[in-house]
Parts: sequence; structure tokens; C-alpha cells
Amino acid sequence: MTIVKLQAKKSRDRYVTYMITAPKDCVDLLGWKPGDKLVVELAEKEGKKGLFIYKLES
Repeated sequence: MTIVKLQAKKSRDRYVTYMITAPKDCVDLLGWKPGDKLVVELAEKEGKKGLFIYKLES
């Protein structure tokens, strides 16, 4: 298990972008590369809500 921090970046307007930094070892194991398109889905497991992120297959 790896703990990461949710970061927020405010734009000039009222918009906020949220970012999660993925650990390098996880990205390497998944075979992801910079520029890959990722799908983000809401998921629930054992009563806990979270995000399920996977690479979009072309």
C-alpha cells in the first residue's frame, strides 16, 4: 500500500484542478507512459468509495 496526497491547483478563474501523483513503481508495473490516456471511474469496494484508473486501450 502506498499513500499519496490529493493536490489542488486553482486557475485564475474559479476553476480548480485536482491532481494525484502516482508512484513510479506502480506506473512502471502497469506499463504506463507519459501521454497515455487514462479512464477514471468511481468505484466502491468493501463499502469504501474511490477511483478506479486504467489505461484506455486503443
